[in-house]
Amino acid sequence: IRGVGTLNSSSPLILVDGMEQSISMVNPSDIANVSILKDAASCAIYGNRGANGVILITTKNGTEGKISVTYDGTVSYNEPFKIVHTISDYVQYMKLMNESSNNLGNSDIFSQSSIDLWEAAKADPNGISASGYPNYVAYPNTDWWDEIYTKQWMQKHTISLNGKEKKTGYSMSFSYIDNPGIMKNTGYNRYMGRVNLYSDITDWLRVGTRTSGNVTDQEVSVTSYNGSSHINSMNTEKMVPCIYPYYDGKYGAPEANEEDPQSHNPLWDMAQSEGHIKNTQFFTTFYANVKFLKHFSYDVNLNYKDYRYESMSVNTDYGKYSFSTDQWIAAPKDPADLYTRM
Repeated sequence: IRGVGTLNSSSPLILVDGMEQSISMVNPSDIANVSILKDAASCAIYGNRGANGVILITTKNGTEGKISVTYDGTVSYNEPFKIVHTISDYVQYMKLMNESSNNLGNSDIFSQSSIDLWEAAKADPNGISASGYPNYVAYPNTDWWDEIYTKQWMQKHTISLNGKEKKTGYSMSFSYIDNPGIMKNTGYNRYMGRVNLYSDITDWLRVGTRTSGNVTDQEVSVTSYNGSSHINSMNTEKMVPCIYPYYDGKYGAPEANEEDPQSHNPLWDMAQSEGHIKNTQFFTTFYANVKFLKHFSYDVNLNYKDYRYESMSVNTDYGKYSFSTDQWIAAPKDPADLYTRM
């Protein structure tokens, strides 16, 4: 709203019915009004918290008329918008790497025997290699972007109840979101609820409550704990085609003798830790509005917030396996050496 300020942040202060909340935790179906304060005079009452502007969100209250029941549902099919595929043909990869090395005045990186071996396996992918595994597993040509990303259905459902009976108004809603994510261990489930209730005791006194809460249960991998994304945490330069992602309960390792042994299997990277993060938030306000004289009113608010954060992570080192030689390159760790983080 106002750009980066002296507090090294560009995030505005967000108030939902007078309480500070994250805008991502507000159901759009509950919003009645949004106001943006961005000039210094209007933000002054919020002190330095309002240095980057203030967003005021007001949620719905019960209105006159018949009881209104509303359902809002969304189902979407999620997939990556645009993927720039890297080389998945390992024969082509080896030839280009050799050409690059020769252009620098160096010798070949990959031998002709390795190139011939992959070409023979490519000509008969379903044949059985000397190790007993299919050729397409023992001598793979993996497109890692197809392996990393998946296509998933996301759904969101919201049901709302609004109305007013005599002097009592109410607005209630419940929402459920199921987003499995397009990468392993990035999905989450979220439950959101809100109850706004008020009663006009007299012509000059209104009392009520605004209560909301949400529970988010999110899958996690080892990269989720250091704040980086899966892709950022992996060295994409080392995602070479000669690694088979996963077969027969094992994660693949580099199969070519000349390949860098530190080359990554990103599915193995993402499987090094499993668990979940559970966030629970609860907000409630009890308020009274007193009208006096002709054009004056006085508001009294009692606010309560409750945040709970729980995390569970289990290290799951599965090891790396060479399907062309039928042996472990990095053996799985003993379960006794693994631990749980809370």
